[in-house]
Amino acid sequence: MDFEDVASSYRRFAERKITNAPVFVDWFMAVVNSPQAQERIAELPQIERQPNPVFAAARFLSGETVSDEDSAPDA
Repeated sequence: MDFEDVASSYRRFAERKITNAPVFVDWFMAVVNSPQAQERIAELPQIERQPNPVFAAARFLSGETVSDEDSAPDA
């Protein structure tokens, strides 16, 4: 998977799954606009490239909390 595939995949997921969680829209757009993030994600095993595990790991490592209104979209 190349970087463009990562960006397209994350963009499609955001368009289909994100309804009213602005924080996740911001996160998805950050991936879409960041070649460095796309490179890191492209290096992951296929099953781990999915948005929910990537963002769950990011939240865990950052210690950031998300309100109930901004809960993760279903995969």
